[in-house]
Amino acid sequence: MADDSHGANALDIDGIRQDIYLGPGYHVVRGYLSPSRVDHIHSFWQTHHNPQSGTHVPVAVEGGSDFSRVTPELDQHFGYFWNRPLDQFTYVSAWDLQALRNRIEGNDPNLDFLPHGFRNRFDSEYYSYAAYRLTATRQGGAIAGHVDWPLNHARVQLSLMLSSFGEDYDGGLLFDTDMHGGSEINLCREENLKKGDLVIFRYFHKHGVEAVTTPEGKPGFCRLLMPLNYLPVKNPNALSSIPKRVFRKLPEPAKNLFRTRRPAAPAAATSTQQYKELRADDHDPLFYYDSDVEKLMQIAVQEGVDPTEVYYHRGLWARWKMMADWQFDWLRNHGLKPEHQFLDIGCGPARLGINLVPYLEDGHYCGVDPLADFVALGDVYLREVVPQEKTYHLACTEDFEFEQFDRQFDFALAHAVFTHLSYALIERCLVSLKKVMRPGGQLIFTITMGEDREDHFVYVKDVPMTSSMHKDMSLYEELGRKIGFRVELLGREDHPSQFVCRATFGD
Repeated sequence: MADDSHGANALDIDGIRQDIYLGPGYHVVRGYLSPSRVDHIHSFWQTHHNPQSGTHVPVAVEGGSDFSRVTPELDQHFGYFWNRPLDQFTYVSAWDLQALRNRIEGNDPNLDFLPHGFRNRFDSEYYSYAAYRLTATRQGGAIAGHVDWPLNHARVQLSLMLSSFGEDYDGGLLFDTDMHGGSEINLCREENLKKGDLVIFRYFHKHGVEAVTTPEGKPGFCRLLMPLNYLPVKNPNALSSIPKRVFRKLPEPAKNLFRTRRPAAPAAATSTQQYKELRADDHDPLFYYDSDVEKLMQIAVQEGVDPTEVYYHRGLWARWKMMADWQFDWLRNHGLKPEHQFLDIGCGPARLGINLVPYLEDGHYCGVDPLADFVALGDVYLREVVPQEKTYHLACTEDFEFEQFDRQFDFALAHAVFTHLSYALIERCLVSLKKVMRPGGQLIFTITMGEDREDHFVYVKDVPMTSSMHKDMSLYEELGRKIGFRVELLGREDHPSQFVCRATFGD
């Protein structure tokens, strides 16, 4: 286990996040393991090996065996959490590190111990999982600069030092402190890393290894690190993939969603000339948001939103500008005027509100959402980002309590809301909405089309959201007759992913 003074539960997770996501991109925990515990790990793996394999990269298959690769220049010992450990202390230490990674990223506590899917998997054909790797590099071992996990900026890598820079080796870990390109440093030298120190860094920053030299009789550059891998779902006997390969398989329009808005600066050469610049297509997916959205993402992390919510490429912020622009432009083009009263159902952190509050007359924007953290963040955005000082109204409600705003609305929007509600909750929403809509008032909502599906449970943060789909408009036509509105399926209307509908309320 990690030492009591520096155990995962005692660490300042918020401070680590500040360094990783808002600062230089890395954080060092000094003395995460005591020297005696480091000595145990190091000495054990010098004398005990998993079955030998000549494979340099582990075969990523569920149930695959632990193995070692030992050469005069480099030792590598690969371990998987589903196997019986050769050394219990190494196994438990790695387990603690994976638990720490999940806490930092804001993922489920059990994520990646075994291969399984999760809500932020970017490719439905792959499962992700963690392994632990012991390496001891005595000479050479340079690794060119590369980017891992470019489509999920929340993920971190952990490297527990088992030897000391300047005493046991020279060279070591290279890291690019500026995710826009350039500014690489040797972290081992810069931070004077000693055995027992833990380095946590943002996995999609470019990183590599400078060629190692080792004084006679010293162990070299030794560490326990925690690589993340993918396991193909459909073909569990295939080699693991990497995010860049998946990106290259995407059709060109999909690739454009992730391409950089800013060219990356060339990396400065190192003494070993091994820290090479990545090819242009490797840089393509690094930036899927512009500088304005980047500022919003940073505020979200500062406000305590989990990084996995903020920095995942299919998440809310990655599609922020695309969706906000579509909503704002569509509403204005279809009759929304500054004097209208507007209700934003499922407003989240005020993605649309940032545009609508300046556009509407003072106090005419109202937003509701069941997630209190998102409502609070939306309030921060509207106070810090919106250039005009106007009043607005935000409320957290799980039961569609629209009457609290004490007004009649001309327009309402439920963007990607009914796609996450059971049919019973959709009806409750529309019944409540009828009470606060002016005669002739319009609700714009989006749906997905396919086979009917209904899952009955309360919409809360810590459970999967339901996925309501409709084979036709019969549900809404029936509700319209029952409640008192006329519904139209408008079609795609240039929406990026869903179908657009309009409900017009009568007397």
